[in-house]
Amino acid sequence: MNLADLIEQNFLTCSFKKATGIDCLGCGMQRSFVCLLRGDLYGSVLHYPPLLFFIGYIFATFVYVTNIWKTISATFLKLTLSLFVIILLSYIYKGIFFGLAH
Repeated sequence: MNLADLIEQNFLTCSFKKATGIDCLGCGMQRSFVCLLRGDLYGSVLHYPPLLFFIGYIFATFVYVTNIWKTISATFLKLTLSLFVIILLSYIYKGIFFGLAH
């Protein structure tokens, strides 16, 4: 059994979607990550487009926390805001074209 299968068999349930029937801002991230682990970049982007940006953000956070770049605070803030905007735009796009409850 590989990591993708293990994650897929133990998906977490979205409590927001369970309570409201509407996808949350992170719905699809688990499926997207599994597709990425399997090498299916297209499927990954279809399930949750911001995932690749989120992975880059995690890397940038690691760099920031370990203080490899001394003058990154303004850049890090811009990166954080950019990630939030990308997630929000993806959510709006998904809601308009695909419906949030599916």
